[in-house]
Amino acid sequence: SLRVSLMASDFLGPSNLDQLLVGGQLGRGVTSSVKVAVSRDDPSQLFALKAVKKARITGQKQLEHLFREKQLLCELRDPSVVGFHGTFKDETHLYFLLELLDGGELLWHMRRCPCGRVPAESARLCLAGVLLPLQFMQGCGVLYRDIKPTNIIFSRLGKWVLQGILTLLTQD
Repeated sequence: SLRVSLMASDFLGPSNLDQLLVGGQLGRGVTSSVKVAVSRDDPSQLFALKAVKKARITGQKQLEHLFREKQLLCELRDPSVVGFHGTFKDETHLYFLLELLDGGELLWHMRRCPCGRVPAESARLCLAGVLLPLQFMQGCGVLYRDIKPTNIIFSRLGKWVLQGILTLLTQD
């Protein structure tokens, strides 16, 4: 059910855009973009700010996906899932304030391997790192459907995190 309000005041960080300095773009999708954001009150607090254009939300199904994304981000509190800090809006956008993962995608790291191959030991570590969040999500009744190297992101400290939360399905 869509019990969680998309704009609820459940913030674990800045509660509006005025409290953030928005910087360079990290990524772009069909309906949204992600930029670096810094707290004006505490410049050591770095975030990823996902901005969804309201004009691109053209139907009830897309709106339900956004509600579901927020619900899952609230429920799946685990170091292996991208950290969620809150939502807010302005006239043109809905915003998700997320953990900044600036250590690169797994695909980027794979392409940097010598001879274009990931060493066997590194591949085993990667697989083990992915299995833990999958087990956690399954224990929460959620299936992750989009495992690929671009959805496995590293923090600056080397923590592995799954992104692409919209591809999660609740098990019935």
